[in-house]
Amino acid sequence: MIKRTFIALKPDGNRITLTVTVTPPEQDERDDNGDFYCRVEIPELSVQQRSYGIDALQALCLVNPCLRSVFVPLIDQGWTFYLPEDPSEALDLLACYFPAVEV
Repeated sequence: MIKRTFIALKPDGNRITLTVTVTPPEQDERDDNGDFYCRVEIPELSVQQRSYGIDALQALCLVNPCLRSVFVPLIDQGWTFYLPEDPSEALDLLACYFPAVEV
């Protein structure tokens, strides 16, 4: 399991701590094709999604666009993100953690 914590400054000035959790790829037992998924969770934002792929590697690779779909709207609304260990400098979350990729 992968976990990373971020500090989020909302446009109204309130700060919240966000914990992003990604599980290792698991085979979907309910899928006849044998697809895999990674669970993607951010409890503070009520995010509980699955990133699906035809195999474990693809499921893991598709976590990035999954998380971008969560964070891009927040950034567009004016949210700012920081690392807990350096709360004095804003983090370019999309460039550092969730860069755009061409598929």
